[in-house]
Amino acid sequence: MKTVRTRFGDVDYHPDKTVLFPKGLLGFESLREFMVMPTASDDPLVCLQSLEDSRVAFLLVDPRRYFPEYGISLGGQEAQVLGMGREEDHCTLTMITVHSDQSVTLNLVAPVIYVPRTQRAVQIVLENTEYSVRTPLP
Repeated sequence: MKTVRTRFGDVDYHPDKTVLFPKGLLGFESLREFMVMPTASDDPLVCLQSLEDSRVAFLLVDPRRYFPEYGISLGGQEAQVLGMGREEDHCTLTMITVHSDQSVTLNLVAPVIYVPRTQRAVQIVLENTEYSVRTPLP
């Protein structure tokens, strides 16, 4: 067990459960190691905490919870970075933004793809899509 200081206080985590973003996240390319903050088992939200900068954390959710038709196709390059096979189990998550007016939106244009077996994740940008970076949460 290791302890990381976060904006929520000190949190213990298992180093072997570190989520690696080989390419970083958009706007945070230098941050590559994250942990998933503990939550209640029925909580649909995922909080990713940077292990390299205690001030950086992201809130994510499975977009299909609100938009069942949401789906993306992974390219070969992303699959290679993730170390995944063709039919490998993976999760698609989208960033949540809470705005100053308390409205909540999802970024459906730049989802995060996570592969549990490899503990790797990438954020991709969808091109030529009808989705928005500020899709209101229903």
